[in-house]
Amino acid sequence: MRRKLFRQKRFGFTLIELLVVIAIIAVLVGLLVPAVQKVREAAARTQCRNNLKQIGLALHGYHDTSKKFPPGYNSAVDGTGNETGPGWGWAAYVLDYVEQSPLRKTIAFNLDLGHANNATARNTKIAIFLCPSDDTIGTFTPDGGTYSLAHANYVGIFGNFDIQTDPANGNGLFFRNSQVRIAHVESRGSAVV
Repeated sequence: MRRKLFRQKRFGFTLIELLVVIAIIAVLVGLLVPAVQKVREAAARTQCRNNLKQIGLALHGYHDTSKKFPPGYNSAVDGTGNETGPGWGWAAYVLDYVEQSPLRKTIAFNLDLGHANNATARNTKIAIFLCPSDDTIGTFTPDGGTYSLAHANYVGIFGNFDIQTDPANGNGLFFRNSQVRIAHVESRGSAVV
């Protein structure tokens, strides 16, 4: 008697079919990654615009209270023209207006920016001052400085001149000890003090 050999049917994929499916999935993922990156960058751009809007509102809030914009930075000058501090910039003055009042209260504005009592305030990263597209994090030491500062992306406009040569005579809104009022801003965009 002869035995009948039955061949069993197997259900599944062959190796070739599996490789084709994996290749198709890889192509689809490859097409999807740039789209996801574009969406992320659009979201970062929107967040950056929102940060700038909030900073602008904070500057106007400060102006409404003080009748002037905050100084670009505040510093006394000795008889030889050297700055003696304290050195706090415009961003420190608007902390109350960007929901950072507790941090603002830790600042001793009469002490130098580099003073140990001000270490927490100067090293605290504040999200509204950071562009979400920037991957720089942490703190840095300014040129000639002996202390660290938290990284930030938004700066005040000094003007057309070199801030290093004459920091008290900018034609923007923010220079050393500036006290620019909205009424001083000309229609072409530069400040007249």
